[in-house]
Amino acid sequence: MIKVDNISKSYYDKLAIDGISLTVLPGQIQGLVGDNGAGKTTLIKCMAGIYKPEKGRIIVSGVGRETLPQNGVGANKESNVVTGAGKKEANLDENHKQKIKETGVNIEKGNVQYEGIYNNPSLKEKIGYVSDNNEYIGRYTIKKMLKVYETYFPSFDKDKFEKLNQEFKLELGAKIDSLSKGQKMRLGFMLELAKKPEYLLLDEPTSGLDPVAKKIFLERLVEEVEKENIGVVISSHNLSDLEKLCDTITILDNGKVRSESGLDELKESLTKLQVVFENGVDEKLLSRETVLSFSKVGSVYTLIIEGYDSKKEKWLKDLGAGYMEELDMSLEELYIALETRKGES
Repeated sequence: MIKVDNISKSYYDKLAIDGISLTVLPGQIQGLVGDNGAGKTTLIKCMAGIYKPEKGRIIVSGVGRETLPQNGVGANKESNVVTGAGKKEANLDENHKQKIKETGVNIEKGNVQYEGIYNNPSLKEKIGYVSDNNEYIGRYTIKKMLKVYETYFPSFDKDKFEKLNQEFKLELGAKIDSLSKGQKMRLGFMLELAKKPEYLLLDEPTSGLDPVAKKIFLERLVEEVEKENIGVVISSHNLSDLEKLCDTITILDNGKVRSESGLDELKESLTKLQVVFENGVDEKLLSRETVLSFSKVGSVYTLIIEGYDSKKEKWLKDLGAGYMEELDMSLEELYIALETRKGES
């Protein structure tokens, strides 16, 4: 499990993420949705250990912790680590402290505690990270980059990489500088999967992929979750892809979590209706708070309504609604409706 607990991160004087909390479970795919600048990339980079949160903690597996020093029992101002039962790391014997330094793991009273992800190579081996702008050593060939991964990641599975590459079809002798954005995305995905991570963090991973490569990517991602029980966080502006993949959707807004729920639960909050007003309707009456949006073709209206119930059904009939039918709503339609409401509030 990765548990993000009330973390914040700023760039200079601008707060990028503000008190975000969420949980990523093994075997599940969590989608991140939000406008540009909502905090998706910053959150993922904190979870990957690239950025260090200024506030809060990130717990990976067991009861490991990344936290700011606090004034209280168990706080260690030097290490930013709180260890079990309020015992300061400074009070541990030298052998124990050396073991923590080497492995990133603190075993105390039967608990496994992982230190913060930031600046912790042993813990980062558990996490795969693919960004929308993967940067590698440009003059290296793919083959040489494979050797780098084999050197630095003991669990790296070259056979797994080669099996994936039978579908993604990259030339091992090609220099990384010569690859297109989509090819670099394929390379990043294959390298990180071949690390055999416990968690996979993906930031706009289908950006630049052609339709065939995207189809392969989505199939292999689902297969990895099912076979290896990895936990996945994926951000994307392609909401139709997220709708096919995700167990849970987290919507970010201005650095905060606006909502976090299962896809079905999220859809249940809004209802899409096709309604026929044979004699027309005063559209001003439809512009009430609970009708988030509507469109029409002739006398047929499509409405998206919040909190639809028998009272709202009666209200529509009183306005002259005849035929009414509930329609399936896509994640994209739902998100646009919520954004429309936000803009009008």
